[in-house]
Amino acid sequence: MERFDGNQTQIKVGEKTFNFAQGDEIFNLSQPTKDCLKARGLKIKDIDFKGKPCNVCKKEIEPKKAQQCEFCAHFGCGECVYKQFPFPIENSDGSRAYGLICLVCETKLYISKFTEDVMR
Repeated sequence: MERFDGNQTQIKVGEKTFNFAQGDEIFNLSQPTKDCLKARGLKIKDIDFKGKPCNVCKKEIEPKKAQQCEFCAHFGCGECVYKQFPFPIENSDGSRAYGLICLVCETKLYISKFTEDVMR
C-alpha cells in the first residue's frame, strides 16, 4: 500500500494499481451492488465483451469465461473473478449472503479487516 496526498491510498493487485478508501461502498454491502447485472435482472450472456479488457489483469475477456464482481460490478476474466465471498454486512436475519468477488475487492476487504483488527 502506498499513500498519496495524505488521503488517497493505492494498492497493487498483480501489475496494476487501484485506489483504496475505507469509505468504499463494498464495505457496506449485504447483497450484490445495485449496479450488478444480477441486481438489475440481467445475465452475463446479454453483454458484448468483444475487445473489452478484464478490470484486474487487462487481458481481453473471453465471452464464455466472463464474470462480474458482485461487489464492485466490474467485469473480469475467470482467473480474476472466480470465487464466492461473504458480503461484509449481515442480513436482517443474521445470515450473510455470498457473491462473486474480483481479486481487487477481495484484497480491499482483507486490508480493511486487517487494519480494523490491528487498530483494536
